[in-house]
Amino acid sequence: MSLQPLKDEGQTLGKLDGLLIGVLDTRAQIDAAASALHGARIPDSDLILLHGQNGINLIQRSTKGHWYFSDLPAELVDRDKSVLAEGKYVLGIKVPNGSRAREIAALMKEHGGHGFMHFGMFVDTQFN
Repeated sequence: MSLQPLKDEGQTLGKLDGLLIGVLDTRAQIDAAASALHGARIPDSDLILLHGQNGINLIQRSTKGHWYFSDLPAELVDRDKSVLAEGKYVLGIKVPNGSRAREIAALMKEHGGHGFMHFGMFVDTQFN
């Protein structure tokens, strides 16, 4: 079964620490990216996919409900909500460190991913 977007069931998103977050524009890109991630030994349990109004609701609820989103740049929150409203996808990938984040961001770029940001323990890094 292919990777499916989270459904909004009143939950909040988890911590950002250790996540690489980026945008993919189409379902075909998501499917190709998920396949590449599996090849890089990243299981579906380490992936968070947001899409549409469900994704927007989850982001809005999480920005209000958790202190760790308070440091999240407002422009990044606005960007993610905007791309979701356009029908694009926001993908979160759990990674152990910045080196692995850089490697996975490069892999995702091969499949149309863009706008990646890694939330490390002490440093947040943007990958263009």
